[in-house]
Amino acid sequence: MKSNPYAFACLGLLLCMPATSSTLVFQNKEDHDHTRDQDGKEAGHVTESEATKAARALIGTKAPDFSTKDHLGKVVNLKDLIKRPTLLVFIENGCPCCTSGRPYIDRVHNHYKDVANVVGIVFGDQKTAAAWRKETRPQFRVIADPKGTIAKAYKAEAGLATRLVNQSGKIELAYPGYSAPMLAEVTARIAKLAKVKDRNMETRPAPTEMTSGCRLGSRG
Repeated sequence: MKSNPYAFACLGLLLCMPATSSTLVFQNKEDHDHTRDQDGKEAGHVTESEATKAARALIGTKAPDFSTKDHLGKVVNLKDLIKRPTLLVFIENGCPCCTSGRPYIDRVHNHYKDVANVVGIVFGDQKTAAAWRKETRPQFRVIADPKGTIAKAYKAEAGLATRLVNQSGKIELAYPGYSAPMLAEVTARIAKLAKVKDRNMETRPAPTEMTSGCRLGSRG
């Protein structure tokens, strides 16, 4: 039977759509279902306002505890991480949106690595986390999330969902993705929690709209 390349392209688009989408629509590449950064380059998925509201509802709640392994097999516990402000970023292996968003998470890490932790949580086992790290070369720490148990506990549905956890073990800020305003807000809050001066990290050319990646678990 002759294969239909259009059908495969549509299937790939469906798999990459965030879980918050209520309607699945076949769209052409030119359609505006993706955000663009301030240089006009495609960044990631447009994020529905309901996802932002759901994330905000987590603020002030206790951060779910977890114990897992990083890409090298070293055990990582939340209780050890939150001795400092800790930014958790959920990642889907193979998601191009997570790859395009990675440099901004690198910036947060590089600006505050002496006073805070930035951790990428890759949906999948240790091997998957190691593969993503090898391919994308992030500067922040990468840990595994076998079967997506950590993502489920933190109600993270799409790649680039972020949760800032304070030293008291509570969720300080929560977002369904990232944006330039979000990066400014999270870095200012990290500085406040760490009791250091805001280092005014450059956010350009991050998209001004909230941007998320592929649905977690959709590309495995």
